[in-house]
Amino acid sequence: MGKTCNKCGTKNLDWNKKNYELTGKWKLQDHKNKEGQWCTKTKKPEFQITRKENIILCEYCRESNFGLCRTKEDYEHHVRAYHPNKEILTTLDYMFISCGLKGVDLENWISDSHYEKYKKHNNTTFISTDIEELL
Repeated sequence: MGKTCNKCGTKNLDWNKKNYELTGKWKLQDHKNKEGQWCTKTKKPEFQITRKENIILCEYCRESNFGLCRTKEDYEHHVRAYHPNKEILTTLDYMFISCGLKGVDLENWISDSHYEKYKKHNNTTFISTDIEELL
């Protein structure tokens, strides 16, 4: 037995699977009202729902909380930006990139595999050549 539209009263409608695949929400089939205007019409969403199986995890970020990419283009950009020499980065590396470790207590990061390379530079002012040397 078909469904009835609450807006215009059209009967014998089915659920719109295309809309569900695009938005994750069930809606009645696209149809027009008695005046010939669309009562409901599936629109491509402005954003795309990212599902867990679509996310690409960067193999160079396996020791960090970073590197989750939504698309292949995002992944390629991420690798070019953060891993040009195919180096593996940890969470401590990303903290250094974003804020230079200013105000970070390194003693809380002893378990990080790159702890030693930052320990000698703690509480110092970095210049651009120091940053390139560390990464």
